[in-house]
Amino acid sequence: MSASQQRVAVFALGAAIAALNVACQPMRFFARNGYYAGALPPRPADSVEVYFHGERPPCPAVDVGVIQYDAARDGTTTTQNLVVDRLREYAGQLGAHGVRELSFTAGPVTGSGAVLFGSVISTSVQEVGGNAVAYVCPGAPR
Repeated sequence: MSASQQRVAVFALGAAIAALNVACQPMRFFARNGYYAGALPPRPADSVEVYFHGERPPCPAVDVGVIQYDAARDGTTTTQNLVVDRLREYAGQLGAHGVRELSFTAGPVTGSGAVLFGSVISTSVQEVGGNAVAYVCPGAPR
C-alpha cells in the first residue's frame, strides 16, 4: 500500500469513527437565528428556566435552537426528571436563559429477566426522551 493510499485509509477510518461518535450522542442541537454551539458563554444549569409545552417565558424570547435528548443513545435508564436535568445542562452549556416547549417522547422499552425457583421473573422500563427550544432573553443579564 502506498503512502497516499495509507493516508486515504486513515482519513476514511477517522471519518467513520467521527460519524459513529455523532450517531451515538444522546443530545442533538439544531441551531436557529444564527446561533451555534459556543456562540454564547455558558450558564449554570440551575439558572436555566424550564417551561413545558404551552407555557411562555416572561420575556420576548429569541430561539437559540432545538435540543433533542434521545434516551436510547444515553445508556442509562431515564425518567422525566432526568430528561429535564439533561436538557437544562445542555441549554446551560449553550448559554441559553431557558428552555420552552419542553415535551417528552417515548423511548424504547428495556427489560431484563431471570429464572428464580423455576419461574421467569422479568421487568421492563419505558425509556423517556425529550425535546425543547433553547432561548435567550435579549437585554437580560448574563
